[in-house]
Order: sequence, then C-alpha cells, then structure tokens
Amino acid sequence: MPLTKAPVAYPFTSAAVIEIFSDGGSGPKYVGSVFLIKTAKHNRQDIVLGAGHNLSHLSDKDAEVHVTIYGNRDVNSIAVKGDGGYRYAVAGTAMPKDFGVAVLAEALSDAFSPIPLRSPPDATTIAATPAGGVADKVSAGDRSIYQDTTDFKVHGDVLYCAPDITAPGMSGGPVIDKTTDPASGVGVIHGTGTVSIDGGDPKPADLAVAMTADAIKAIDALIDVALG
Repeated sequence: MPLTKAPVAYPFTSAAVIEIFSDGGSGPKYVGSVFLIKTAKHNRQDIVLGAGHNLSHLSDKDAEVHVTIYGNRDVNSIAVKGDGGYRYAVAGTAMPKDFGVAVLAEALSDAFSPIPLRSPPDATTIAATPAGGVADKVSAGDRSIYQDTTDFKVHGDVLYCAPDITAPGMSGGPVIDKTTDPASGVGVIHGTGTVSIDGGDPKPADLAVAMTADAIKAIDALIDVALG
C-alpha cells in the first residue's frame, strides 16, 4: 500500500522524527527518524535507535536537536555529557552497519513503550511495516509517523524490498514485525540503494539493517558507550 499516516497507537507511538539544526539556519539541516528500543540488557524509556548516517551529525556540539515522539506534542532532545557533547554512539554510516543509538534528555512515560529488538524470522521473506517521518511533510509542519506495508527479503544482515516503499526522512525508523506480541523491531531503515543477490547485477531496492544477533549485541555495546 502507499504511505499512509500511522495510527497513534503502539508500536508507532515509539517512533519519532529527529531534526538536527547544525548551521544556525531557520530550518533543520538533517531530518530522519528514530525509535524507542529495549533489549534484554537495556530495558529503559530513554534509548532511541536510528540510522548512523543521521546520528553521526550529533558530533557537532553546536547542533540543536528536536526529537518529536509520535502522539506527543512535547519535543525532546538528546542528553548532553559534561563536555558538551551528545550522549550517542554510532556503529557506521553505510550498510550493513548504518545504525546508532542516543539517550533522550528526558525519559518518557510508560505510555510510550519501547519496541523490543528481534532477529528476523528464519524465512527468506517477511511481511513487515516500515515506519517513520517524511521529510517533505516535516518541512510543511507535519511530524506524524507514516507507514507502508510490504514484503522484505532477508539477505544476511540486510533487509530489502522494492524501491520507493520508503521516503526521505524515514531513514532510521523501524521495520516492524507486527505478528509478534508485542510488536518487534527487525530492522532499521537505511533508504534507497542497490542489492546484488547470488552474484547477479545490482538492482535498485529500499534497504534496512537487519537486527541480527550480532547487530543487537553491537547495539547493546553502543548503549553502554552512550550511557558511560
């Protein structure tokens, strides 16, 4: 289905638009998405996971960051360390390690339940829901979370689907498996790219980082760094 506004209900209330103002201009320089997460090691209300290529811009200590959780009109930010830097850590900015974590300045109430991370099921295809903010809509003042529904193919530590399923601004948002109870995050949206299967020619696709066991282990290590 085409992009539609997600209901203001779990798990979409765990997703957020992140805007990074880093040049003193009137509008954000970077727009992306993040989502509240929990792991077996870190069960908190203030940890977000997003795309590394967005969160890497938190290295600018002069940046102003707005994090708008869906369904919550209050704007949060990223916690700051004693040296003035943000509390975040990034694995990488390119596939398949395009993910990072950050600590919110204020923990949210229990009404905003984090999404547990889970490895994709043992299947070559999974029905999933990518979700996140859309940059064009954010520029018009709409910070809602939008969703699509599609079949993602599992290719090692990458999830991919037909191109044009996601939109700019959704990078960093969750790929949600709603067949689990509660819903689980099985991927982090990267955006457009190409994928080559079995040595074939690269083909355009929308890509996401798969939440493999190694990725979840790396995320726990990043959270330790961000909290340290």
